[in-house]
Amino acid sequence: MRKVEVALNENKIKSEGKYSLEAIYNALDESFIEYASMQKQQQADGTIIYFAPKMIDENHYAKIWLAIDACAEEQWLVENALKYLYGDTYESDNPDDYSIEDILEEFEIGKSVY
Repeated sequence: MRKVEVALNENKIKSEGKYSLEAIYNALDESFIEYASMQKQQQADGTIIYFAPKMIDENHYAKIWLAIDACAEEQWLVENALKYLYGDTYESDNPDDYSIEDILEEFEIGKSVY
């Protein structure tokens, strides 16, 4: 299984008024659900998990990373992401044993501390 976890600083987004929270979530859904064919799960803490229980074709992995890269280049994410993680279980037989990459660190995106 592959997953992408996203948490945004919603208070900062709302107080600054620079970006629409709804538009940000729509853009994330478009990238990960529509383009990368992932499913969505909302956590109680506000974190969104986009996940793919299995690869649908040979291009699926590339589409997931294209969506990750495209969002990482957007200012609305760069300025407001608290968490942006990629995880997969392909190096383990245990479905709960994820190999995790911190995309914020990988792309050297500054975390919001607002």
